[in-house]
Order: sequence, then structure tokens, then C-alpha cells
Amino acid sequence: MIEITVPATSANLGAGFDCMGMAWNLYNTFWVEKSDALRFEGVEESYANENNLFYQSYVYVCKEKGTEPFPLYIKMECNIPISRGLGSSASLIAGGVVAYYALHEKPENRQEMMEYATTLEGHPDNAVSALIGGLNCTTVLNGTLTNLHSWGNPNYQYVVWIPEFTLSTEQARKALPKQYEKKDAVANLAYSIFMWEGLQGNPNVLKAGMNDTIHQPYRRKLIEEYDCLEQYVMNQGAYGFYISGSGSSCLSVFPKETTVIPFTGKHKWNMVPVLPDTKGATWMKL
Repeated sequence: MIEITVPATSANLGAGFDCMGMAWNLYNTFWVEKSDALRFEGVEESYANENNLFYQSYVYVCKEKGTEPFPLYIKMECNIPISRGLGSSASLIAGGVVAYYALHEKPENRQEMMEYATTLEGHPDNAVSALIGGLNCTTVLNGTLTNLHSWGNPNYQYVVWIPEFTLSTEQARKALPKQYEKKDAVANLAYSIFMWEGLQGNPNVLKAGMNDTIHQPYRRKLIEEYDCLEQYVMNQGAYGFYISGSGSSCLSVFPKETTVIPFTGKHKWNMVPVLPDTKGATWMKL
């Protein structure tokens, strides 16, 4: 049996829309082995079939490699909340991609794995961070996935605020305009540079990096109590606050010594301290 562990991720990171992402020490774990028929454990009945995203990703890589997929027994322990902007889908995709290399005893090729996962996910921000961990800025350049990687700075205090309500990626995508003014695009270029530099350990520019003109002004309206939570967090001394992925979760960055107090609002918001993941997707034989 193979055990595969994949971290949660936050995509976009303020101004880094569809290209920046960061992995956290919150994990989904999968146990997989060859079987006489496709079987699942720990999965809702509606997902316990060939349409399961983990299994679909495994089959996709098999087809790309010209390999016949095995029937699998797949057990899942999912600790990454679904439809909360924390990369739950990307974790399934990354897990399925890793399963091919582990079960078919192929040498790991992280570049290849990132390309497969990005194709399946649709964009690289979550997919790449789920596979290799840390902080990443990724794009496709001349047909090749090109990535800038860092471990980020562990000397901040990161807090994810996870609400009881969900927000689908499809709904969040529909909220965005089809065109942007040039001044907004130019501003976002600067904000994204500030964000990258800030997450390396420069708190003086981190707050500026949390600004964004591409997605947050439109998506924040879909997250009830966003404005209240943002003000509450900033009043506690946070360097910045932004939407995790497409929402509904949000993420804040504090000085490490800050004692962060939970938020009490109309909805229940779980306050979850996290640290940057430094391994990405891992697997081992049991």
C-alpha cells in the first residue's frame, strides 16, 4: 500500500491572481493500492466512482504515459475543507498524479508532475504549490511551465479564517469582469511584486502586496462579513488580510509574537493557525 500526503494551498495571494500560491501544514492523506475492482473508503457515496477527481487524475497520467490503469482501492482522510478556497480539489489532483508514479514505480519527475496537475486543475497556483510545497509563482512560458519557488518566511504568524459557508470557484469566477482598465493592470503588477517580497520577510511592503485590482474587489462582496473580519484582523495588528483562493476562507499575516483573538460574528469562523508547508506532496510505501 502507498500513503500519499498532500498539503492545503492558498491561491492568488492578494495580487497574484492565477499565478501565485502557497502551501500550508494542513493535509489530505490518501492510501492506495492495486485492487481487483475500483473501491473507495472514507468517501461520500456520490464521489465513490470513476468520476472521483483523485482517480480521474491517476487515469489521466496513465493515458498520457500509454500505461493501462490499475483498478484501485483508495482510502481518503480529508482534512482540507471543501469549497473554502484552500485547494481541496488541487490536493485530489496532486494525489492522483503522485499515485501514478508511486504505483507504477516510476522515477519522480516534478516538472512533469506539475505540468500534468496544472492541465487538470486549469491553472498552476494551487496545483504547483500542492505538489512541491512552499511559495510559488508559476506561468506557462513558450509552452513550458515555468516556476519561481521560495519557502517563504516562517517568522510570520499565519492564520486562516474558515467560515461555515462555502463559495464555489464557478460562482467566484462569474463575479469577475471580462476586461480591466490599464491602470488597474499596472497597479496589480506592483502589488504582486510587493507581495512576493513581503512574504520573503519584508513586512514593510507586505500590506501593500495584499492590495489587488483584479479579483478581490469583486469577490469580497460574495463573502458575508468580509469587511467586518478584515477590520477586526487589521485592528489586531496584522500586516495584511486577503481572500484565500476564490474564498470563502480568508488568510491573515501577523507579527509572530501577536496573540490573535478569534472573531465572533453572525457566522462561525474557525481560526486556524498555519505554517508554510516545506515538502509538498509526499508518498511512502507501507
